[in-house]
Amino acid sequence: MAQQRGGKLNPWRLIVTRALRDLTADPPPQKQQASRADPHRKPRARSANVAALAKLLPPGRPACFDTAHDWRDFIEHAAGSGRRAHLDGPVIWIQGAPALNRDFSYCEDCTAARQARMQGENRCLPDFLKGRET
Repeated sequence: MAQQRGGKLNPWRLIVTRALRDLTADPPPQKQQASRADPHRKPRARSANVAALAKLLPPGRPACFDTAHDWRDFIEHAAGSGRRAHLDGPVIWIQGAPALNRDFSYCEDCTAARQARMQGENRCLPDFLKGRET
């Protein structure tokens, strides 16, 4: 609990105590994305994913990205890096052909503050890649 100093609560001690508690707590379990990609696929060069993305990506951008350039940089980086080891990026390879991963979550990197702001502005639309068929 917060230590009292002269009969008053020390708010900084309370903040530090809560922050330390949050740091030492177990992190929430991460949702694992089921891979739609071919489990026997050959590793692809990062440049192949970026080149395939140029052909697969639907026109436009999610409303939460301020410019088309920001969206393009983000999605190309995600395609090149493959995101995390347990998640597929925006490009998956099925039977040797590239396909758009409609389950790719570009919202994963969004902060709670930005999400709240985008929701307030009606710009938080996480289904940009899901409903479009090419």
